[in-house]
Amino acid sequence: MAPRLKHNNDLAQAFMAEHKVYSRYPKVSEQVATEPLRLEGLKPFGYNPSITEHGGFTVMAYRYHADNTLATKLRYATLNPDGEVLRDIPLEAEGKSVEDPRLILRDKEVWMGFTSSIFPDQPYSAVIKFGRIKDGGIGEIIQPSIGKNDWSGTEKNWVFFTHEGRLNCIYRCHPQQEIYWLDGLEPVNTYTTAGPKWAYGPIKGGTPPVQYEGTLLRFFHSTLDNEFGKYNRRYYVGAYTMAAKPPYQVFRVSKKPIIYGSEVDDLKVKERPFHWKANVVFPAGVTIQPYGWCVSVGINDSACLLAKVRPEDLNL
Repeated sequence: MAPRLKHNNDLAQAFMAEHKVYSRYPKVSEQVATEPLRLEGLKPFGYNPSITEHGGFTVMAYRYHADNTLATKLRYATLNPDGEVLRDIPLEAEGKSVEDPRLILRDKEVWMGFTSSIFPDQPYSAVIKFGRIKDGGIGEIIQPSIGKNDWSGTEKNWVFFTHEGRLNCIYRCHPQQEIYWLDGLEPVNTYTTAGPKWAYGPIKGGTPPVQYEGTLLRFFHSTLDNEFGKYNRRYYVGAYTMAAKPPYQVFRVSKKPIIYGSEVDDLKVKERPFHWKANVVFPAGVTIQPYGWCVSVGINDSACLLAKVRPEDLNL
């Protein structure tokens, strides 16, 4: 840390200690209303969940640490309306670490995009894959030929969705929004429009888009690396609307975050697992509800949460 930054950090830490300030923001479960979710039915400290509705139930995929390493695997759970986990099974996929699932419905079946990486090996590389969930496994997996999705770099935070039966992929949102129409492994067309802009860092990843007032609405995360202390990165959740047909140009973006990452959560300090990380809030799935939307988010790389988001919370 540069001397001036260390000096400012020391002053900030002394001020917070003197005034007993321990968080800039309340824990996420106090920032937003939540749907019930019985975490005891999931693997301990699972996180970054994605949800969709299938067969009258909410289904959820999430990542977890299967052993005492930083690599993760995926699981697939079925929830009832009371948040009770009816079924929780492993989803096997190739990769040293399999991460950050995103579920969509395609032809009335559940499909999933996910990251496959060599983490924690270095130099880090990762690819995005997409496949159909069936009979407790992932089949028909493809690895689209976009960007450096051949293990020559790092690809993350792609978001898949369908339009008129065609598979599309939101490849990036910053500085431009790039959406690919896919035919198997190959992109058939590219839709490039001005990227959404807001004051809380480059917009990344997020949930598949859903219909909203004649447009498409999606939730996203962003990050800023301007915090003091060990965890200098803070995550933010916002939303934006875009046209409901190609080229999917962006219309409106949240004026301020819907959710702020927080240094505190529902875990006691002594309960935190080795992979706990402060200030993280990671949206990856959404369902439409009478009140608005249920958005699944990961909290501090250690927990899953289902947030209730109403139209007035969008801050558009």
